[in-house]
Amino acid sequence: MIKTFDDFLSETVPDGFGGMSERRYVWSHLRIEQARKVWLAAQRVAKANRQQTAAASDATRFMGYEEMEKKLNKSRTTIWRMVKRDEFPKQKVTQGGLFLGWLEESYNGWVELQNN
Repeated sequence: MIKTFDDFLSETVPDGFGGMSERRYVWSHLRIEQARKVWLAAQRVAKANRQQTAAASDATRFMGYEEMEKKLNKSRTTIWRMVKRDEFPKQKVTQGGLFLGWLEESYNGWVELQNN
């Protein structure tokens, strides 16, 4: 049986809305439910990112800017410029934008290329 919006309201909205109209009451609860779904989706994405980061860090070692500055004897800005000009390997970033650093393997490969 197809219900009208008014039938829906009469079944889902209890008596006494705390001063809200019926439509406003329903819309506020729909927004809350939608926000809950968005929050749950964000939690799933965050969990996947954490798992991906954990898996990546278990398999390899990442080096951050500070370690790169010491190894290359160059400033952070110079390293950034080298990456932009494709003179140095790009750093790894998660899908969520979390900076991981450079893979130690990619740095070692770059050093070997520079020595040849």
